[in-house]
Amino acid sequence: MLTKNILRGFNLLKISTWLTAIVSLLLLSVVAFFVSFPQIMKEPIEDRLSQMSGLEVSINRLALEFHDNELVLAVHGVDVGVKGLEPIASIDVLRWDADLIALYKSTEIPGRIDINELTLNNSSIEKYISNLNADSVFSSSSLSGLLALEMLTVNKTIISGEKIHQLAPIELVRDEQKITLSMDNQDVYSGAVIPEIGNTVNIKTSIDVARAKADRLAVIPFTIKNEDFTLSAQLRIFSQQDKVYLEFQSYINSIDVEKIHQNIPKTLAKTK
Repeated sequence: MLTKNILRGFNLLKISTWLTAIVSLLLLSVVAFFVSFPQIMKEPIEDRLSQMSGLEVSINRLALEFHDNELVLAVHGVDVGVKGLEPIASIDVLRWDADLIALYKSTEIPGRIDINELTLNNSSIEKYISNLNADSVFSSSSLSGLLALEMLTVNKTIISGEKIHQLAPIELVRDEQKITLSMDNQDVYSGAVIPEIGNTVNIKTSIDVARAKADRLAVIPFTIKNEDFTLSAQLRIFSQQDKVYLEFQSYINSIDVEKIHQNIPKTLAKTK
């Protein structure tokens, strides 16, 4: 009887040892996956983002993180630029809820992107725009990348230059072939030639990506409004002789007459 109990205890000890070893191996495998997989993905993601944007994208590091109870790919320290220029834009953390296997295979990947802070270099952007060509703007890869996106949010945008400006949170949402951009409660920067149009405005615009891809012409209508006025505008991006041109038109739909004096630039208000 004693021998049977000893054997039974030995078998239980052996089974528990095996179970402990298996669980430990599983935990080590999970840890190894979380550590090594993002680094394997780093180069393909850099190449994919560069291909989609037509720019040079570099990444500091990748990590798999839980964000809002979902497993996402966190991309830390993103720099976007072109050869010979300082970075056009930089991102502190970009969280991507995407099909990682599809991304690794370089196929189209519907997903959601959340950017914590985006910093834009105004002088580098101006130099980049002056050298834009039609192929980089209307290329199939960059426009297809937009159509693969489900949603993009930017919590904070900083434009650096002679002065530093901060933009309200930005949200881009795809509805089939159309991308809609919206910004709420954007602070208004007034000056001698800019009217004082209230403290904040709401901005909304959309672009038909499929049509822009086919016609090599992007027509972006948008509205800017607050409680005092409503402004409609249109931005046309088109190519001519392999150069990209921007054409802007706008008009005021409605305005509060009692506040019209504050919606005229100071330089015009002083003229007789």
